[in-house]
This record gives sequence, C-alpha cells and structure tokens, in this order.
Amino acid sequence: MTDQEKLPPGVPEPPDLAKVNDLRERMEKQRAGRGRGSGHATYTGKQGRDIGTYTIIPMMMLAGPLVGYMLGKGLENIFGGEPWPGVGGMLFGLVAAFRQIFLLLADRAKRDGGQGE
Repeated sequence: MTDQEKLPPGVPEPPDLAKVNDLRERMEKQRAGRGRGSGHATYTGKQGRDIGTYTIIPMMMLAGPLVGYMLGKGLENIFGGEPWPGVGGMLFGLVAAFRQIFLLLADRAKRDGGQGE
C-alpha cells in the first residue's frame, strides 16, 4: 500500500522536499539577480517621502481656501457683509496654504541637506 492510499479523502499529497528546496533556490537566485531596473516598484524611504510631499501639496491648496471660505461664511451669518467675509476667508486660507507648502518644502530641503535632484 502506498502513502497516497493511506491518506484520508480530501487531504492533499505532501510536497516533495527536493522540489520545494529547488523552488526556494531558484527564487533566491531570481531575487538576488533583480536590480533597480527590474520594472518592479520598490520605494526607498526618500522616494516614499517624496510621494507623500507631492501628494499633500494639492490637498493643502484645496483645503486651505475651503476652510477659510467656510469660516468667512460663518462670519457672514453672524455679522453680515456678504460677500466680503467669504472672499476674505478664502484669500486668508489660500495664503495659509501657500505658507504651509513653503514651510513643508523648506523643512524637506533642510532634511535632505539642500541637495536637489
């Protein structure tokens, strides 16, 4: 009687250890031979920070004026003077967003040692 006949129905055959080890060796060789130009996306820490930095900039450009406009509309409801509090709040939010972007990029340049690419 063979090992396969002794297994209960529905239980898969155990793997051949020689085949498993051969597969592991081939995978290790393939990983070792893979360089930067392999077409696979591997992000280093700096690349990840760059992606985060350049993703947050448009969000700041939208959120700053939007929050300022909403605060201005709130002031309009309290004190009146339509449309100037809303416009002023939007401009204030835009200036605040530009300031935050400037500080973000200045901090990033300081951390990178002032090296541009």
